Amino acid sequence: MTDAQFTRRELLLLAGAAGSLGKLAGRGHRAERLAALGTKDQGANLQKTLIWASEPGPSDTHFIAFRKKFRMRSRPRVALLYLFADVRYMLWINGTYVTRGPARFNPKGPEYDTVTVTPFLKTGSNTLVVLVMADASNGKMMRHVPGITARMEVEGKEYFGTDTSWKWSSKTRYCKPNVEWGNVRDRIDTRLDDGDWTKPDYDDIQWQTSVFVDGSQWGQLLPRRIPMLRETPLLSHLTNGRTLPVALTAGQEITFDLGHFTQAYTTMDVDADLGSTLTLTHAGISYTARAGQQSYISSDTCGFQVATLRVESGQVTVHKFGAVERLYPFECVGSFDTSDPTLNDIWAMCVRSMLVLSEDAYVDCADRERTEWMDNDPPGFDITRTAFAGPGPQGTRLYADPR
Repeated sequence: MTDAQFTRRELLLLAGAAGSLGKLAGRGHRAERLAALGTKDQGANLQKTLIWASEPGPSDTHFIAFRKKFRMRSRPRVALLYLFADVRYMLWINGTYVTRGPARFNPKGPEYDTVTVTPFLKTGSNTLVVLVMADASNGKMMRHVPGITARMEVEGKEYFGTDTSWKWSSKTRYCKPNVEWGNVRDRIDTRLDDGDWTKPDYDDIQWQTSVFVDGSQWGQLLPRRIPMLRETPLLSHLTNGRTLPVALTAGQEITFDLGHFTQAYTTMDVDADLGSTLTLTHAGISYTARAGQQSYISSDTCGFQVATLRVESGQVTVHKFGAVERLYPFECVGSFDTSDPTLNDIWAMCVRSMLVLSEDAYVDCADRERTEWMDNDPPGFDITRTAFAGPGPQGTRLYADPR
């Protein structure tokens, strides 16, 4: 192979995705191994306890937040949460973001996640919060009846599951989003929040009680076949030599550079005047602020290297901005080296590009469609079989993942 086989445009596109490869050190995958070994009863029990809001929601895509309070006599050594929601969820425990899921699925073949939650629990009162996006459909999701089911297991014994003690509310900052073929563009209005409902001390007395829904509306609920995706906070720097915090008024913007192209979700902490609006142009997110300090985490990832925050009205002070890369937990095990630096660069660019295109499926692009490579699976398998290894059942390695 020679560099003459690559057009200038192809090389530039690959170069945009280039970054430091290094060894992608994996975190523990104990929970994923347990998921792969999940019992038949686990899925059946979860399927019997699917719940949802007690009143019909909006007629189109919407978010519902669920809360469960519980007490623990002592902090456990091992606590696992088995969790499934249709179509997507985000999980907080005691005000700390934990993870999101599930893996993309057909409603006839849903899969539940197994999450190690031990580090997030404490002695005494605890609160578990799940934000569920329902009634959404695009190239990654299929519209279906909404539902959520969960079961916490402590020291190998069931501690609690989803039932009518779980409370719900649709009145949160997460408004009806703009759902495109490959992306979900958040529409946020923090004025709708009457407090931080992810926190344990939030008063949910006005929230309503959940009701059971018929679990037979889904196919057999089975353990997640692939590992949970790896979430990696990335460093970014403000362009033009500026540093945070930065105060912005209408018409002003700031730009952050991650240093390389990635697929990530966005976080930020701001202080704003009531009703101030801003746009996160890299992700197509619109944000309306309440007065004072507030935090935000996006419900979807997107592909980008440069992020721009633009204030449309009012005044906003940006204190923190973050991007969290969320990709398949591959470990780079292949290597390539020749006397031709151009070929070496092409190898590095392609490896980085393949990482960015590996979520819970091989996707065709990171910033537009982000749907499965239904017509290009062989190249995806070939590259990952050569360059990467992923976690398989019981600690084994998979050099491409057909699951």
